[in-house]
Amino acid sequence: MKRLSLVLVVGWYRELMLTRIGVLRSSGYAVTESYDLNEALRILRVKEIALVVICQSIPRKLVRALVRDIKRIKPSTPVLVFSTGIMEADASLVQLAGPEALLSSVAALVRGPDKD
Repeated sequence: MKRLSLVLVVGWYRELMLTRIGVLRSSGYAVTESYDLNEALRILRVKEIALVVICQSIPRKLVRALVRDIKRIKPSTPVLVFSTGIMEADASLVQLAGPEALLSSVAALVRGPDKD
């Protein structure tokens, strides 16, 4: 049985995250979620995370710090941020990006540049 790529979704507003989580799960990704930044970093340390998705419900300044912490802990783990202007992230989507844009970005980041 093929092992699913595990995606960590981090945010503060459950309602915003549930749709994205549902889209990811229905597309074959295993998803774990965190509503606390410190908990997200603990999850990252103990699980094999293929991608971190950060919701726009977290303020920009905290997102920047979170991305830096993620890259310090696991530099090869890609980060997708729902925001603009977070240069530390591997990719970003605007808030209104639909499911197709989310899945396309997730697939490209999980696959990685060497796996085309």
